[in-house]
Amino acid sequence: MTTIRALTAAAGALCFFAGGVAHAQGVTKTRILIGQSSPFSGSNKELGEDIREGLQAYFKQVNDAGGVNGRTLELVALDDANDAKRSAENARILIEQRGVLALIGYASATLSLPALPFVEKGKVAFVGPFTGAEPMRSFRRNVY
Repeated sequence: MTTIRALTAAAGALCFFAGGVAHAQGVTKTRILIGQSSPFSGSNKELGEDIREGLQAYFKQVNDAGGVNGRTLELVALDDANDAKRSAENARILIEQRGVLALIGYASATLSLPALPFVEKGKVAFVGPFTGAEPMRSFRRNVY
């Protein structure tokens, strides 16, 4: 339950920041596109699914209340099967091909760290990684 609360708070913060970026990557007049890479197969499948379901529930609540400045939140979730290489490739796809505003809800430091070069290059926000590992705690400009 703590995980869902933390992700809800992170998603809420993301909505706050997204409200003022009408011309940013991933933002159109009608939607805000957010990306996630987590394990939806393999080990840690349940954790990845729980995080995704929590995000979807929160996004639904926001969307049902009118969205963020009239824009709906849309989650693009890709399966990394708890594999660091797939997590990195998913980050690249989400940022460079899908054009998301931010990445959210990564399931561990093992999956978060490989995404960071793409986050920094694409200058997108990386919100709410589910980890307390030391390498993710050091200051990084785009990590929240």
